Amino acid sequence: MKRLLILCVLFLSTNLYAQEEEPRYLAIKDVDYNIVKLGLLNATEGLDPFFDSCKNAQVVYSGENHLYIPFNNLISFTILNELNTRHGFKDYIIELGPARSHLINEFLKGDSMAALKLKASSSYSHFTLYESLKAWNDVLVPERKITAHGIDVERFNEIPLMNIGELFENRNTDVPNGIEPLRNSAIYRFHRIMESGLKFFAKPGESYYGSYKVSLMGVKQIIFTSDSLSQSLKAYFGEEYDFFKEQIGYLKEYVTFKEYHNTPLEHNWRETHMFKRLNYLIQAYPEKQFYGQFGRCHSIRTVIEKECDWYAFKSTMERIAQKNPGIKTVSMGMFYGKNRSQYYDKKYRNLMKYAPSEKISLFNLKPFGIPTRIASQFDFALVNDRMLAKKVSQKRTKRANHFGLKNTYSFGLEAWLASQSGISDIYALDSLEFRAGALPHLGVFARVNLIHRINSELGFSWAAGNWREQRNRVAMDFKSKAIRGQLGYALINGKKGAVDFHVGGLYTVQKLTRSKGSDSLFGTKILSNFRKQDVLLTGGITLQYNDGSGIYMALSGDYTSPLSINNRGWSLDGSAPAKQFGNPKITNEYATPLMVILKLGLIL
Repeated sequence: MKRLLILCVLFLSTNLYAQEEEPRYLAIKDVDYNIVKLGLLNATEGLDPFFDSCKNAQVVYSGENHLYIPFNNLISFTILNELNTRHGFKDYIIELGPARSHLINEFLKGDSMAALKLKASSSYSHFTLYESLKAWNDVLVPERKITAHGIDVERFNEIPLMNIGELFENRNTDVPNGIEPLRNSAIYRFHRIMESGLKFFAKPGESYYGSYKVSLMGVKQIIFTSDSLSQSLKAYFGEEYDFFKEQIGYLKEYVTFKEYHNTPLEHNWRETHMFKRLNYLIQAYPEKQFYGQFGRCHSIRTVIEKECDWYAFKSTMERIAQKNPGIKTVSMGMFYGKNRSQYYDKKYRNLMKYAPSEKISLFNLKPFGIPTRIASQFDFALVNDRMLAKKVSQKRTKRANHFGLKNTYSFGLEAWLASQSGISDIYALDSLEFRAGALPHLGVFARVNLIHRINSELGFSWAAGNWREQRNRVAMDFKSKAIRGQLGYALINGKKGAVDFHVGGLYTVQKLTRSKGSDSLFGTKILSNFRKQDVLLTGGITLQYNDGSGIYMALSGDYTSPLSINNRGWSLDGSAPAKQFGNPKITNEYATPLMVILKLGLIL
């Protein structure tokens, strides 16, 4: 009885505590979701608690998931606009290197070449954000104009290489023989990167994959040559040598990043550089207020554990707060309702549970303390529910998920280069053989990527052939058609290609018409019409190569096995199937069970 009373008390107290601590939400009303124009938002009253808390803050972070690019750009622009209007924030820190922020600042000032270089090295969506920043910045009073600061390491090489090539090209003085090879190759790379980048930009997409790339080894050779010719280059460039040397320094960062990539060293080295660059800005400009939207794992206030695949790892925001305990910082984590249960760690799921559907919700975590379990990580949490994610995403172009991610469609042509069971029978009529299996099947296919790495494909193909024997005036005409369907899983799915395993089925209908001329005066023909159906199970592997323009080639190898209940032989003139029909007769002789298909496809 005593135990029962204790359990009842615990149950009641737990429920009362949960009711008192249940987070409230504030819906953002009338948000403009025109992601293409990224119009200035004038209805952000739902975010008032967050903006009010940013007053007198020196560093404000919002943490995103990089997969949701349109919404992320929209909310980042919204927050910067409101912080500027309400509190005078004008220093925009970005999760990119100083080379890009310098280019953005030149673009904001109206530099047309900076605009071209940004286009050649940015995705369509991100350049749209830069355009919106410029349109807004142009109407701001001078004391409120925006300045970008790239505090990340240089993870891309396009901008430093373009800057170096442009520097050489604009230099009109005589070129010493010793540096001429470096100059010529630098100018060549500048034009190739610009040409291919602008061509790619003309095909809007959420991600940037320029068609011309400089390899890691090529970048290392540029660095080595520049270091070896430092004195000659210093004399050649004069006052511009410091800018040249700065670009080489960015390329050295790029090399280190690539060599550390996907290792614990990369995470620590990169986060340390971001902290040092941001901390320098804080110390050098104590009067400035900085806002940036980074990956959520860079914005967490506590040691990062498994949710980011990093363990015992200190984020930039945590390091800044520890190094500068006297300054005010505000951090907001952003969560997305599209994956309410699957994507998030258990400690975030209660937050998702309280978020209403079809709304964007702001949670002020501080008043609720430890029960939310993430109040120590963020001051606020913003939840974008599934329906809003769809509304924001509807403006994406067809190229958005170009390399086999979700919701991509493709179609193309296919050729069966090897015979398979069911289309490899031998037809022996009057001692004459007709091998249909030697005929290639030509057809079309359509493919759709469903969820995660799952894909589905449907194909139709046809084959036709004939044989004539003049002496006996015998002719045989063969026709076959097949429909195949398969379900696959992409084991490897990259921008250059993919490897997937698949299973499926194949249905074939084959027809053979035998005709023989008569010796009669009227030349009457004797006709025999044979028909056969087969159902086969298939399974195999597909290797796919993407050329970067939306066209791809694929090679499939399948093992096929006929279902015995369907292997009933041929029917003659609509009769019941049988293995042979006296004279003439048809015999089945299954060839190799292997099937090879070559495909040429176009991604929509």
